Amino acid sequence: MFEILPESTDNCIGFKVTGSVTGEDYEILLPYLDKAIGAHGKINMLVMLDDFNGWGDLDAAKADFKLGT
Repeated sequence: MFEILPESTDNCIGFKVTGSVTGEDYEILLPYLDKAIGAHGKINMLVMLDDFNGWGDLDAAKADFKLGT
């Protein structure tokens, strides 16, 4: 699961990753990040892992690969 940190700004986004991450989680996060990148050209990100258990399904792993590229 992704949780956007309340300290985030328009071009500096922090999020906490907990538990298992699914493809549905990325369906929420990626459009949020795409919108910020579209508005600012590039953004800064902080990713905080807290009791992260890995990817819950193959869709999540593919989405994570897309985020990394």
